[in-house]
This record gives sequence, C-alpha cells and structure tokens, in this order.
Amino acid sequence: LVLLYSSLFAQNKASVKGKIVDNQANTPLSYASVRIFKVADNKLVTGNITDDAGSFTIETGFGEFYALIEFIGYKNFKSEPFTVSRE
Repeated sequence: LVLLYSSLFAQNKASVKGKIVDNQANTPLSYASVRIFKVADNKLVTGNITDDAGSFTIETGFGEFYALIEFIGYKNFKSEPFTVSRE
C-alpha cells in the first residue's frame, strides 16, 4: 500500500487529502479504510473510506497525526507521523 497525501486549510479548518494505491500494480484501492490518529495520545480523530479512484479527504484540524490504512487482502499500513499546520 502507498499513501500519497497533502494537507489543506482554510481559516480554522484543516484537512488531509490523499490517494491509496497498490505499490506493485500502481492501481488505486477503492473503498479502503483510512483512519487518522493523534500522535500525542494515539486517539482516533476521524476516518473515511476512499472513493472509486482511491482518493479521500478527511477534516482533521491542526496537529501531528498518523494514518492507519486497512484494506481486505493487504497488510495494515501505518504512516509516518505528519503535521497539519497553517504554514
């Protein structure tokens, strides 16, 4: 699994936008589970599933997070920590 992401923000709202793909076949993974956790306490912030193209957008707020990706037939994938900030 490969997680490609970027962070977006507008005023006091922030979100993480990304795409989940099979790194060997380079094909999008539709309906994969994407959950976002706070690094500080490992608490679930929010989650969503990918669309037909493997894409997702999740509102997170600002802070340091990691993503946990799950899809049937694949090993779970935990991302490296990433920061969503106003900068």
